[in-house]
Amino acid sequence: MTLAVKPEWCNGIAISTIWDVDADMSYHPHRRKRENELTQVLVWTIGGEGVLQSWDNHSWKLERDTLLLIPDSHIASYRTYKRNWRFLWFLFDSKKPRPFPDKQILRMPPDPFMFNAVFRLMALMRQQERNCAEAASGLFGALLLMFKAAAVNEPGPEKVRDPRVDMAIGMMSRGIEKKLSIRKIAETAGICERGFRKIFQENIGTSPKKYYDNMRMQYAREILRAGICNITQVSEKLGFSTPFQFSIAFKKIFGESPSKIAAAKSGGARNNS
Repeated sequence: MTLAVKPEWCNGIAISTIWDVDADMSYHPHRRKRENELTQVLVWTIGGEGVLQSWDNHSWKLERDTLLLIPDSHIASYRTYKRNWRFLWFLFDSKKPRPFPDKQILRMPPDPFMFNAVFRLMALMRQQERNCAEAASGLFGALLLMFKAAAVNEPGPEKVRDPRVDMAIGMMSRGIEKKLSIRKIAETAGICERGFRKIFQENIGTSPKKYYDNMRMQYAREILRAGICNITQVSEKLGFSTPFQFSIAFKKIFGESPSKIAAAKSGGARNNS
C-alpha cells in the first residue's frame, strides 16, 4: 500500500509518502541515483528480515522491530532476506537536525501506541488536503521524537546503555500522555527510586524527571503546531488538571506560552485560506 501527498512543511518536517510493504523472497528493487540531501528515509521493520545496500557498498540487515534512518540519496537497493519482509517506509524532507543517528540500526520494541500514531498519520494523508498534509508532517515530527525516546541502540564498540534505563525510557514513551511518577517508572525498571535517578543521570546526562517532562512537552508542542489539538485538549491529554497548569509547565521548558504556538498555527491557517 502506498500513501502519497503533496508535502507541506510543519516545524522543519515535510512527509510525502508512506509505503506499507509485505514483500516475498522475490522482492529486490534497484534505484536510480538521487541527489536531494534534504530527503530522508525511515525504515521500520515490523516482521521478517530485509537488507538495504548503499551506493558505497555498505549494507544493513534489517530484522524485526528495528529502525533505520538514512538519506534517500544513499540507497542503492534493498531486498527481502531469508523470509518475507514486512516494513513501513517513510519518505520525508527535513530541515532539522536528525533526531537520532542515521545509518545506524536501532531496536524498536513493539508498542501499540506507536502503531496507533502511524494509523492516525495514514488517516491524515488519505484526506489529500493541504491542512491535513501539514498536520501529517507535524504528527510525523512528533512520531520521530517518540521513536527517539523508545528506540535502543544496537550493541557496538561504544559503551552500552544500562538496560534498565532503556526500559524506563520505553515506559516514558508509552506513558507520554499518562503523567507517570518517577517512582512508578523506577519500580517498573526494577530498582529503587534513588538508585534509578543516579543510574539515569549517569547514562543520559540529565534527571529522569527533566527527561520525561521534556519528552511530554516536545510532544505537546508538536501536536499544537500541527493543529491536531487545542490547548485545553492537549492539557487533558497529558493529564494536567487545568490548562493553566499545563501552560506553566510548557513555558518553564520553552520560555513561551502554548497559546503563542497555537496563535501562530491559527494565524498561518488564516494566511493560507
